[in-house]
Amino acid sequence: SFYELSLPDDDPVYTLKKVMEKLDFSGLLACYSDKGRTGYNPIMLYSVVVTYANMRGVRAVDRIVELCENVNRYT
Repeated sequence: SFYELSLPDDDPVYTLKKVMEKLDFSGLLACYSDKGRTGYNPIMLYSVVVTYANMRGVRAVDRIVELCENVNRYT
């Protein structure tokens, strides 16, 4: 819970949470299978990627993909 983290009331994470609650993730979730090992929550991964891109000042989807590819090279 965000409240347990003692974040300030004006922290941007609350804005992100409000935006994420309004998005339709049915298409994203339809791409995931419940077979095999339990993976990460795709909605949480999406929010991390969007947050990372925003921190870097990137808004264009193709640039976000490039950022993810660059991160993937170093992990």
